[in-house]
Amino acid sequence: MATFLTGKGTLGAPVLNEFGELIGLVGDLGPTGATTAVFSAGESTRVTPIVPIRLINVNPAAPPVAMLDLRSQGVTVHLVVGDEHVVSGGFGRVDAKGKLVAAEHHHELSLREKGFAVYVMWSPRERLRGQMMVRIFDADNHVVTESKSAKVDIRKAQTLTSFWSLPMLANPGTYRADVLRDATPIWRGFVRITS
Repeated sequence: MATFLTGKGTLGAPVLNEFGELIGLVGDLGPTGATTAVFSAGESTRVTPIVPIRLINVNPAAPPVAMLDLRSQGVTVHLVVGDEHVVSGGFGRVDAKGKLVAAEHHHELSLREKGFAVYVMWSPRERLRGQMMVRIFDADNHVVTESKSAKVDIRKAQTLTSFWSLPMLANPGTYRADVLRDATPIWRGFVRITS
């Protein structure tokens, strides 16, 4: 397990020791990418699992592949850039008109619901401008749905919650949401859709 000063690390990111040697990868505590809180002396610390590198099998005969090629094939995901502007984010329930009921994160949602929302609470460290949208990916990194793109202009230190209402997905499973600013992920989250 590891702790981070802010956030929870990026799933699959390398973990190095003090000598720069690869010792593991940032892991996942569950299907939604959630961290767990460890309580001690009245304080809560967020911890994230680390998968030791010795548990990961690598084919030594496999030829090297450039990261750009992996990214273009959809094997890897784009880095999240600018998440320091995000206070929190998550998946919420929507009412009959598609409006976010409350900015309360739900790790699981049901196929029986008409839709859901992805929300982000902002407090930018600098002015945020650009086109924003949400893309939802399945476990194979394929886009299954996306919102329309909309222009945003959020002032520095302005506290604001944005949400994108989406129709319920067709199949159960674990899905990833990327909130994109000018095609670059600025927030990422995971949700499990149950039948």
